[in-house]
This record gives sequence, structure tokens and C-alpha cells, in this order.
Amino acid sequence: MNFNNFHIQPTFSIGIIPQPRQPKSVNHPEPYIGYLAVSFVSLAIIGLILGCFLRYRNCQKQTRLASREISSKIELLNNNQKRVPDIAQEMTTERRQQIEILEKIWNKSS
Repeated sequence: MNFNNFHIQPTFSIGIIPQPRQPKSVNHPEPYIGYLAVSFVSLAIIGLILGCFLRYRNCQKQTRLASREISSKIELLNNNQKRVPDIAQEMTTERRQQIEILEKIWNKSS
């Protein structure tokens, strides 16, 4: 066989170009870093929402306790005011008795 008649010419060439060695993470970040970032941000948002909710519940609890304490003080003051007229009446009867005793003593000595 004579290959001179076929006129085969190379139509392509293969070349190897050496690339500088660099860490893989500099040029192409790992695909799971994005997932880690998304999960971190979502957990931070969930933590923020949960913290706000817990603070709100704590403030509500303190408000309820303060209102209960105020209402119990008001009831105590109302009860004390109801007792004052009774004490005033008892004082007046005691005072009358004292006045009567003093009048008897005054009349005996005169």
C-alpha cells in the first residue's frame, strides 16, 4: 500500500498546558459551604425569633405578676378602709365611757 496517494494531513493537534498548582478551595469553593452558610443564617434567624418570643412571654408574666400584686394591695387597702369606721365607732364608745367616768369623778369631787 502506498500512503502517498491519500494526502492525510493532521487536522487537529493536542497540546498539554501545565497549570499552576493552587488549592482547590481558592478557585472553586466546595459546594457544601453554601449549604453551611444557609443553615447558619437560618439558625440565626430562628434563634432571634425564639429569643424575642421568650422575652415577650417573660414580660407578659412579669406584667401579670405586677397586676396581681397591685390588685391584692388595692383589696388590702379597701379592707383596711372598711375596718376604719368600725375602729372609729369603738373609739367613740370607749371615749364616751371615759368621759362618763371622768364626769362621775368630777361630780363626786364637787
